[in-house]
Amino acid sequence: MKLAVTCSTELIIYDVLEGLEVCSIEHPDHLINDFDYSVKNNFLATACQGGAYLWNLETKEIFQTAKHSDVRKVLLTDDYFISAGEGRDHKVTLVRLMGGEGIVIPHQQMVTTISILDNGYLLASGSDDGIVKITDLNDGSLLTTIKCNAPIRDVCMITNELVGIFTYSSTYQIWNIKEKGKKYELQFGRVNSLRYSACKKYFSVALPNGIVEVRTVKNGKVSKIFELVKVEKEFDNGPGLVLTTGAVDAQFNFNSDILVTSCMDKNIRLFSLDSGEQIQKLPMLPGEFACHPQKNSYAAANGTNIDIVNMVPNFLETQQRISVREFVSGKMAFI
Repeated sequence: MKLAVTCSTELIIYDVLEGLEVCSIEHPDHLINDFDYSVKNNFLATACQGGAYLWNLETKEIFQTAKHSDVRKVLLTDDYFISAGEGRDHKVTLVRLMGGEGIVIPHQQMVTTISILDNGYLLASGSDDGIVKITDLNDGSLLTTIKCNAPIRDVCMITNELVGIFTYSSTYQIWNIKEKGKKYELQFGRVNSLRYSACKKYFSVALPNGIVEVRTVKNGKVSKIFELVKVEKEFDNGPGLVLTTGAVDAQFNFNSDILVTSCMDKNIRLFSLDSGEQIQKLPMLPGEFACHPQKNSYAAANGTNIDIVNMVPNFLETQQRISVREFVSGKMAFI
């Protein structure tokens, strides 16, 4: 089990069980914005202002490069190396891993987000002009274009018929791709994060007022399961500055029965999705954290340490503490 962490211009991979650094990849001139990993090919993709790079982790050499400016998002499938840029080229680039003709998806304004269906053959891309495009990666054909009334913050391919769209006006919509019609719309206020479960049956919305809403998606309809307990306490964060304990983030564990939340009161909390009740809390600074995609454990950045915590019924157990060379400044994920 390994953990990949971005620290400024460097991506560091750690062995979780040993708590030791395995290798590192450095972009000398650019901050690393995103990364993704392919188990099948042992490739790692990184995104930065200068472009997107595909690395062979065995040799730590660049295997392929996608040159477009200010790349914010990368994805890897069994067949494609996918990158989306916020620069002037306004496009999503798909490079075939083993050669052959790639695919370019043009947008009129900055591409802000991309999402791929689990089977790897439907791609959603959203841009600053409120446009979402659904592309069939079998032949590169454009299946449909959806126009929203605000810039796109996030998209998620839920099924081969449904796409979830979250805009910067804090509107969440579900569209039917085949019918080309909106099936659901929900208006939030300000939102700190929106996360899907691995099975995409649930999504969580973390709000600045300390509430985390958990909703379920079924047949294009959304219903609220529950609201997690709002934390009322306030704490002093220095002279003249008092912060409420807003929810920073909320992520599902791999089998979607536990929700892990990070709050401004310096605690990580675990909630049961069966009952909505709090299982336990662990003191920790609000920062980056990641749930393991296949195990009941999560990693949480705490200053210059990363704690690996096992989630067992009614108990949290710190399995390992990893010391990092500098503060975690971006994405963290198990690979």
